[in-house]
Amino acid sequence: MLEKRDPVKATIDRLVSMGCDSVPVELVVRAWRETLYPEMESRVGGRLTLGLSDAQLDEFEALVDADNQDGASLRCCGG
Repeated sequence: MLEKRDPVKATIDRLVSMGCDSVPVELVVRAWRETLYPEMESRVGGRLTLGLSDAQLDEFEALVDADNQDGASLRCCGG
């Protein structure tokens, strides 16, 4: 199983490592919530569903909507 990482903390840590230690945490949180996470979700979702039939896509979307991550992973990745 993949280790879960906090993207906000990872971004702040990266900014600090680059010498940008005065960026407000609230700004990073807002950037992730409003821009970065939705963009990443769209790009990854597009790649995961590439090549699925309409029926498979409907099933995948139902699993995602039900927050069934294990089932969604199996469906889109050929498990």
